Amino acid sequence: MDFLKERGVPIPILYKNSIGSQINTVNIDSKTWHVLLMEFIDGEHKEAYTSELIGQLASEQAKMHKAGIEFAKLNPASSSLHTIKEHEFIHLIDIDSLGSEHLRGLLPRGKKYQYKLNGSIPKGYCHLDYDTGNVLADSNDQIKAILDFDDLTYTSVVVCLAFTLWSVLIVNDDWKLLDKYIDIYEGIRPLSKQEKSMIAPIILGRHYALAGLLTLEGDMDNNKLTTYLRIEERLQEFLTL
Repeated sequence: MDFLKERGVPIPILYKNSIGSQINTVNIDSKTWHVLLMEFIDGEHKEAYTSELIGQLASEQAKMHKAGIEFAKLNPASSSLHTIKEHEFIHLIDIDSLGSEHLRGLLPRGKKYQYKLNGSIPKGYCHLDYDTGNVLADSNDQIKAILDFDDLTYTSVVVCLAFTLWSVLIVNDDWKLLDKYIDIYEGIRPLSKQEKSMIAPIILGRHYALAGLLTLEGDMDNNKLTTYLRIEERLQEFLTL
């Protein structure tokens, strides 16, 4: 966190306790909790990706990825995420009991889908859940703080970028915003041709995972399912180009 903050990324200060640790351990009802005391920053979670917020998010993410790659060189990781595959949600769902024929088709496709990452592209420590729900912005859509690094993972940084692009797409349903996001991102951290070719298949993997989560939570209504199916079809078209 300090590494990012030193490089201009808006990260809240984590306060240390009396023994110099940022992690406080508390025992409540025979359970052990790890607690962080964080600087309060005024802001809100935006519901939509406005043009201004797109620019802010893309710039800060590119800065984080450059820092994550730099940090990984100083602190090498022993392993990394190497395959995009849904393994958390869909296997918990009784697919045969679902009322929608289209949903009974979507989820098995998601369960079967996997995409192996190219091992030679840039790797670093990534947020992996970077979206409007995990940033605080002011009334002018200026980012004030980036939060919730609990999914931090060492992997190809394009994975983190693609996960964010999925969020932009599912919220705004506007493919042109993805091009704008990438253009702004590349103003700080250019992407290789190989990285660009990986974006669509990684987005599709994320798409299937979140379709599984939404279904598991009971929130996949007909309107959302129509959107998920339309986006899936468009992503599959990209993969066959």
